[in-house]
Amino acid sequence: MEKQSETSYSFTSPPQWLTARSDYSPWLSNGRQKAWHCVERIYRKSAPDVRDEPNLDQLSEEDILARKLFSCWLYHWKTAGAEIDGQKVIGALASGCGFIRGGNLGGNPLFDLVLADGLCDQQHRAAERFTADYNRFLQSVAFRVDPRNRVGSELPDWWGAFYMYLTGIASENAKPALESFRGYSGLKNWLRIALGLFLRRFVKKEQGPERPIGGPGGGEDDGSPIPEPPAQPDDTAATPEEWVTLSEHLVLAFKQARSVLSDEEWLRLYYHFGEKLQNQQIARLFYEDASKTTRRREAALSKFRSELMRAIAADPILRDLGNEVFTTWGREVGNLMRECFKAESGKKP
Repeated sequence: MEKQSETSYSFTSPPQWLTARSDYSPWLSNGRQKAWHCVERIYRKSAPDVRDEPNLDQLSEEDILARKLFSCWLYHWKTAGAEIDGQKVIGALASGCGFIRGGNLGGNPLFDLVLADGLCDQQHRAAERFTADYNRFLQSVAFRVDPRNRVGSELPDWWGAFYMYLTGIASENAKPALESFRGYSGLKNWLRIALGLFLRRFVKKEQGPERPIGGPGGGEDDGSPIPEPPAQPDDTAATPEEWVTLSEHLVLAFKQARSVLSDEEWLRLYYHFGEKLQNQQIARLFYEDASKTTRRREAALSKFRSELMRAIAADPILRDLGNEVFTTWGREVGNLMRECFKAESGKKP
């Protein structure tokens, strides 16, 4: 999904919050070039670790990867607030540190974006790096989802299918799930969501009682340590960084759903969900009988829901979440939708 979001910027038009800063003045005459050189350095430093024959001149300002790196950097720069220097933000991200709610990003999102690009491009070095860095971590995630998913030194049965799902190599028409990774958290946090959904929704569970937990090949233990369920609830709960990733996709889905409604239909939903007005109050605003207000609101809501479901089905992350996005993050989704309704509150019937 390549639609522009509020945190997706171009090199030629930096956001207003950046240009208004007092320390931005050195950038004013040559801002685009300086921003590009920062992104270029990030890529040059990361590419040799994840590409088989890195061509360090191949990245251009029009590339999707370049735009992702730039948007990721500016997103975390904006969350840093105050007068934090952009180079300090890059240094913090290299250490896996963000600037909100504890700041544990679960990896360096800038490097992780280059790794994800290499995986989608079927680079062998990227595949080796991914396996080395995430094999044990993902096995422990799978164990928490279902203790029958054993942890050992060998790759688990679900690994190949999950890897194909991430990289889109299952078929020519498969869209890599990793294309949806934007670096608002580190890849570790993103993968925790992706694997949990994959195992719950796409991998058929074995029937019958749970077997004793052993090694990956059968009932015998191969001697590898089995992780205990995490003592800290934050290991399994949705983190703020994970919600940022999901909300970015949901905002685009809401905007697509809004596009099929007339201004009047949108206002009916806004008054009901955004302002929480009663039916009689809305009827007076439209000078109509309350029974008509109910029917017209329900018709607008039905149209909105249908388009929202289409938008969700077209987005890899939201599609895989399905109803879980409304159950696991129900309150957050409701608040986010109300914000979207209120964004249009200036329009009047």
